[in-house]
Amino acid sequence: MALRHAPPKANSHKPIAIKDFKFAPAELTVAVGDTVAWTNGDSFPHTATADSGAWSSPELSAGSSYVFVAKRAGRYLYHCAAHPVMRGMLVVHE
Repeated sequence: MALRHAPPKANSHKPIAIKDFKFAPAELTVAVGDTVAWTNGDSFPHTATADSGAWSSPELSAGSSYVFVAKRAGRYLYHCAAHPVMRGMLVVHE
């Protein structure tokens, strides 16, 4: 009987907090298949939107979250569509 190996599980990361009109941490490195979650801790709506257009959250009201599975390696600059001065970077490696 052949042994079966379960596929490696993707890692989950702590949510990226949206607080005081900032993403914290401002830069996060993950692996392909990892899950990233942005959680809005402000009373104003925000988004997490890739500059390249590769992905975008819906508008997040206070206390809501957006979960994203990193599917492709790369460096993704992102911003809040409602507040473009809010900037972050998601680095996804193989």
